[in-house]
Amino acid sequence: MRIPAPPSQKLNAELLLRDVRARLAERSPHGDPGDPDPTDPAWLLLEQAAWMVERLSDQLDQYPFAALQQVFHLLGAELQPALPALGVVALAAAEEGVLRSIPGEPDQTRLFSAQTERVSALEFVLVEPELPLVIPRLVSMARLDPEDGLITVEPVPLDRELGDVAARPGASRPSALFEGEELRYVVQTLSANDTLAALKQVIEQLQGPRGLTWLDLTASAEGGGAVTLTARIAPGRAVRAAIPEGPSPGGDLVLRWGRLNDTDWTPPICLGELPELPPARRGQFVAHRGRRDELILHDLPVGLDPDRLLRRLPQPTPPEVVSAIWRTIAALDHGQLGALQPKVSVTFGSGAGEPGWVAGAARAGRWEALAEEGGLSTELRFSPSESPRAVRVAVITPGRDAERAPRLSALGIDGQGGVIELAAPRIAWRLPLPDESTSRGWRLVTAVDLALPEGAEGLVLFAPLDTVAVLTNAALVAQAPAVRDGRQQTVQRNVPEAVTLLHKDVLSPAALSRAGDWAIPADAAARLAALPLALMEISGEAPALDWAGVTLDGSAGQVTLNAPDAAGVIRPLRPGQRVTQRWYRRTDGRVGNVPAGAISFVEQEPATRPRIAAARNPLPTFHGEDREAPEQAVERLFAAQSALPVLPADFERLVRQVLGRRAPDWEVRCWTYLERTLFPWDLWPLPEAAAADPEGTALAESLRGLGPEQVVIALGPRDPSLAGDSFEVTRREVSRALDALTRRLPRLRGSLIMRLWPLDAERAKDAPSLTLPCFGAEDAPLTVRDERGRRAALPPGVQLLNAAVLRIVPPEAT
Repeated sequence: MRIPAPPSQKLNAELLLRDVRARLAERSPHGDPGDPDPTDPAWLLLEQAAWMVERLSDQLDQYPFAALQQVFHLLGAELQPALPALGVVALAAAEEGVLRSIPGEPDQTRLFSAQTERVSALEFVLVEPELPLVIPRLVSMARLDPEDGLITVEPVPLDRELGDVAARPGASRPSALFEGEELRYVVQTLSANDTLAALKQVIEQLQGPRGLTWLDLTASAEGGGAVTLTARIAPGRAVRAAIPEGPSPGGDLVLRWGRLNDTDWTPPICLGELPELPPARRGQFVAHRGRRDELILHDLPVGLDPDRLLRRLPQPTPPEVVSAIWRTIAALDHGQLGALQPKVSVTFGSGAGEPGWVAGAARAGRWEALAEEGGLSTELRFSPSESPRAVRVAVITPGRDAERAPRLSALGIDGQGGVIELAAPRIAWRLPLPDESTSRGWRLVTAVDLALPEGAEGLVLFAPLDTVAVLTNAALVAQAPAVRDGRQQTVQRNVPEAVTLLHKDVLSPAALSRAGDWAIPADAAARLAALPLALMEISGEAPALDWAGVTLDGSAGQVTLNAPDAAGVIRPLRPGQRVTQRWYRRTDGRVGNVPAGAISFVEQEPATRPRIAAARNPLPTFHGEDREAPEQAVERLFAAQSALPVLPADFERLVRQVLGRRAPDWEVRCWTYLERTLFPWDLWPLPEAAAADPEGTALAESLRGLGPEQVVIALGPRDPSLAGDSFEVTRREVSRALDALTRRLPRLRGSLIMRLWPLDAERAKDAPSLTLPCFGAEDAPLTVRDERGRRAALPPGVQLLNAAVLRIVPPEAT
């Protein structure tokens, strides 16, 4: 669609002078209200300047804009087409397999949002040509905290129909696996009775004079010459041993807390969640200080349950401690125990919701590294398979910066509970999406592909501790339905011929190539760029894919045959050839930005396998944009601009060009070095409007350290509740443009982009008029407030660098 001609640029000198008089009267109300003195040199200078502006604008208005418009069209200038909304969908499969698209055919699997009173059902399609689908069983979720140990987390399904496919972390509790941890030492001997007697004698020494009361040791004969020593860490046993001496009212409890040979390790413990204890002390970590073999608990109330007073932190016994137990026993015996080599085994407890991979990781020596790194573990099990299996898993984390993608790792699980080393997860795509549940929050969805070898029956995925949700069978979707047009066109001449399609807002490769401008990661943009867009059959020749060799105007829904495409390639068509528009893709633009959970219907061709049982989008779809309005295109292409920005207005114009179609909804202000140094300024919120703001303090320090070679830009949406726009997205786009300028402008060394808060000014009806946008009060204090309800009086003469008054409202009733 061609760009319309801009409006008339002619200015009138008399109107300019009238505007000057009005501004002078507004800014100097006490001045002379009479007619200006025509002999005044200042007024003569103003009249001469107005005459020069009128003459220049008259010459500009006579320029043949129609010719300029045609030149712009030949150069490829047109309305920017609509962009499809992108989103993430979790699929619940009825059967396992790989969902593949058929080359040259439109989508065999289509997803739809529910129809509402305002919007009809919208169709979404899978962007990826292949998607592995599995039927998972979510066994457990747990947090590995380097300080708190293993914390069992209850998985909460995001949707009842999805089941275990999508879940988020819920309530948590300390894991009970290690409360049932048993260390078993089995020795084979010819004199089992003597060995058993020696073990019992050593146990009495350890739990008596040695003071190893936190270790519960038992010995038994198993028959066949086998003797078993069982060791359990039991902090309650130490409390029971000391209970005759305390606790007394307001007194302390002293526990005998001995040590093993060759190690200073003692079990890390904390106080139990007892109602008799003060809330601040429940779950409090108890530190063992110094090298004294005792542990002191201060100011304990009476009547405590000794078995529940102390709780072991959910951490397994270190391997060096497991061997130190037997070495300590052998050192105290001074006899045959030192010559025996026991067979050591470690078993853990079990329970509903407890992770089943811990024992296998401990046996494989992976627990220390996993616990040190920390993270959220998600254990998935699958049906046994004799062939390798591909699994697609996605994690949702806070933030939107794809450059700080979460670090993910995984282990396979075999049929015996052991762990299998897997290759590093391969990132399939990343996509930032807004989150409706948080104010101005963003979520980053990172999808990875995992390859499970033969014999693996499950996997455990390790994600960051702040993971919001984990999805299996995550698919990248776009609001780009295929239109099965089917119309035929017979070529009449060798010259370009235009064909009007059934729909406007047709997707083209040029539109999808702008995916990098949407501030989406390159991997997601590459997946979208590979999406098939159209198929045009030509009689007697090979079909044309993705509008190759023809001109497509996606905004107008028009294709021109025998005309070059965006790459300059022409598909020559002879008279008499039949061209069939088999199918092409379109989009609904911004309408496709639907809320979370809106995509809930699935339609598949009868022969498509595997079948999908349910689908949901856990986050809203985003990035959909309507086609550019003609007025916005005029401002973008015909606006006065210089080669390089020099004045603050040039930088503001550059920012608006980067914003594109969003520019009318945003306020932009570039602050010069003189404004920042010679005039008093402040930052919103003012101290009387809110408590101390660390972000504002850091911003003020940054501003004071900037020199004249740095540009400071404040920008923000005019409407605080503006949906679909993000300051972080816009800041990244503007920062990218300014970084490119630093390579061309030696005087530009950096930039600072800060949020501009829209404010409301409380003014009475009879108060003097206020020019908007307003960044400060002139003569009297100005009462302002923002959308969060923060209210303050702005003193006169002070400019707000990161806020602007955009609306006048009546004063609040006091």
